[in-house]
Amino acid sequence: GGHHLENRFTHFAVTYFYPRRFGIDIRLLGYSALIRSGQMLREEGLCLIKKPPSFDPELIVTFKKRLGLSDDEFEYYMTQPIKSYKDFKTYKPLFEKMRPFFWLMAKMDLIPMSFYIKYTSKNNI
Repeated sequence: GGHHLENRFTHFAVTYFYPRRFGIDIRLLGYSALIRSGQMLREEGLCLIKKPPSFDPELIVTFKKRLGLSDDEFEYYMTQPIKSYKDFKTYKPLFEKMRPFFWLMAKMDLIPMSFYIKYTSKNNI
């Protein structure tokens, strides 16, 4: 559960920001891999994931200091509504209209097929 904490920002993001801002607990990935490989029992993983990720409160102080944020500004950003790419102007509607062109480009190996699928699909991918 503590891998990829090689720098303080990553540690802040994984142990504080992602869980509190987005409800994302990165530990799930690590514990799941350990369970699948037989290195951890499922019950042990479920027990560990029930506990909130531990974090060093000093990381918040460091993070705010590095970004020049006051306590109020930090709290403001942490409590704003979560945005989606759909909340911003993008080229996706244009790419959806140009779907046949991008299909041809992908078939000619001029763009990756993954680009065609991701950016021209009308579905949420």
